[in-house]
Amino acid sequence: MNADIFFIIRTESLKGKALSTFRKELATLMAKDRRVVLDLSSVEAVDSFAASVLADIASRLSAQGGSLKLVGLKKPVAAFFELLRLSSMIESSRFPVPVVSMPVAA
Repeated sequence: MNADIFFIIRTESLKGKALSTFRKELATLMAKDRRVVLDLSSVEAVDSFAASVLADIASRLSAQGGSLKLVGLKKPVAAFFELLRLSSMIESSRFPVPVVSMPVAA
């Protein structure tokens, strides 16, 4: 079983060029079965195209035995995904995944 791949999306808007770049980079990493976690806590706005891209990614990962999880959703983004009923297809949480720091032995 593969470990989760964790991405922090560092843009306020998952639209246009940012979405295009994100889609291309993620597609190259989806060649194997993967469990992908996207931290969207910086994202203030998404559009219907972004929602369809995320749904497509979730569908592809599921077909490969993987999964997509969205974390750190702000209220407007979470409400938009609820309106589109994406929450039934993609696991999501308004809480970000805690980052754990571990000391490295010398």
